[in-house]
Amino acid sequence: MHRLKCIDFPLEAYEQLSIFKVYMFDTGLLISLFNEAVIAKIHTGDLGIFKGAIYENMAAQIMYANHKAMYYFEPNTSSEIDFVTYCGTEITPIEIKSGVNTRSKSFDIFVIQYHSKIAYRFSEKNIGESDGVIRYLPIYLLPFIF
Repeated sequence: MHRLKCIDFPLEAYEQLSIFKVYMFDTGLLISLFNEAVIAKIHTGDLGIFKGAIYENMAAQIMYANHKAMYYFEPNTSSEIDFVTYCGTEITPIEIKSGVNTRSKSFDIFVIQYHSKIAYRFSEKNIGESDGVIRYLPIYLLPFIF
């Protein structure tokens, strides 16, 4: 997945081919790369510091399976948008949170600055109130938004 230089149509024109993130096509293969002690903890449900990476990898795997173009946006060193893609004809930011804390200042700023018509924030929480633009959904619903 490549980083975007800026947010504008078409996204493909602004991808930085020399800067990218790598995800596994199979989250099980990702976990198999960890050492045995970490794998044993994960098998007991203790994802520890790997939880965010595992959730992001699952999201990338789902988006890839749904043939979605995926990018990430890092406007500065202290903020990042996990995924930027198209939903229909709209540029849509997607935030993946691995816990129940769904606050993300950089995501909120992105939605306002780029006048997003729809944005998704996925987490372990149940379906939450939409503020008109940002939809709060549980991570297991990600495959159904495309």
